[in-house]
Amino acid sequence: MKQLFLLLFCLMCYWGNAQNVSENAFRKAGKITAPTTAKTYPMHLWNDFILIDAKVNGVPGTFIWDNGLSFIALDSMYAIKAGVHFHKKKEETIIDGNEKTIHLEAQYADKVEVGAFSEEHAAVLDLNIDHGVFKNREHEISGLIGGGFSNHFNWSFDFDKMLVTISPKPIPKEGIQLKYIIDTFNNLDYFPMTINGQDIYAQVDFGMVGEVFSATDQLAPLFEGHPVVTSVGYNSISAGGLNRVDTIYTIQDNYEYTLSGHKMSELPRLELSGSETGFKIGSRYFMHYNVTINNHDSVYILSPRLTALPSKSRKAYGVFVLKKRNEMYIGRLSNNPNLNGKNVDLLQKVISINGKTAKDFYGIMDIRDYQEKLKNAGKDMVLKMEDGNVYKFTPQDDIAN
Repeated sequence: MKQLFLLLFCLMCYWGNAQNVSENAFRKAGKITAPTTAKTYPMHLWNDFILIDAKVNGVPGTFIWDNGLSFIALDSMYAIKAGVHFHKKKEETIIDGNEKTIHLEAQYADKVEVGAFSEEHAAVLDLNIDHGVFKNREHEISGLIGGGFSNHFNWSFDFDKMLVTISPKPIPKEGIQLKYIIDTFNNLDYFPMTINGQDIYAQVDFGMVGEVFSATDQLAPLFEGHPVVTSVGYNSISAGGLNRVDTIYTIQDNYEYTLSGHKMSELPRLELSGSETGFKIGSRYFMHYNVTINNHDSVYILSPRLTALPSKSRKAYGVFVLKKRNEMYIGRLSNNPNLNGKNVDLLQKVISINGKTAKDFYGIMDIRDYQEKLKNAGKDMVLKMEDGNVYKFTPQDDIAN
């Protein structure tokens, strides 16, 4: 039975994962050009996303580095500036990180460049960022650099100095060496993983943010007897938007795991839900280290940082507010003392957060960031509801059962 479960789980990992493209997608790489030596460039962080500078057809832009995405995706307005013209005749069907089928128009860019590293005739997809989850006030996001481009090179991210080194050859570094398996069909990376004694595969997805592991609730039997926090609502966002409303079971600490045979010390919150079909590790997990990804050797190297990754509070308000179009509403509820005596329901409309209305937030990432900063600073969050009630929420520990 254990072997059957593992087989089914592995199949789900490989064929039901983040942003997989359909079988008829264009996968053949264009002409790859790289210098003979490594080059180093500045990078930035925003909401745990890695931002790098790139050019498409010579037009500069700011891109999210996302190895959980199979190809390059361009914002619709940026694509027009770069002279990439999408049309319905080349539409591709992809399955995004929430297992939602979405249709993105496909095209080729004459040239995509990250510093001195480039691909000519590069496959690109159309993504309307201005109306999507990445819209924000801080950065104008031009698109996402996916594995179809990044896997041709080797990358080293120095989070202490905020520099990224790109190399045509593997980059030698000291640290924990984690061998990985690449799904060449979808340009995605997987670690062999053991969690509470069960062998599985974990996908690496730098497009997933937060101090959390995300996994299918079919793994729930591995955590029988563990304290669990139960939540209901939206669990994650992806290129296609919000996932479906679901029940989320959160395991905090009190579990053991290895990656590629190495016992790891970090214990992120582990969220189990029915909307997840595999096991994913997001970008913030790796930011505890300076990370080198040698695609030519199929190895991640985790090197000690000079400065510790700033911690985030594990306390919660018991509610999480989302924005869709021009309205705010309760997007998630957890078992938390804050909810005692309050008449708050999932999807209930919210008029303001600490006096800020929907027009004060550009999109989902803005409103998420605002609530995270309030919580990490230990500040109260005051919600004015559509029914006229005003509720105050103080960061407190969720209640585990």
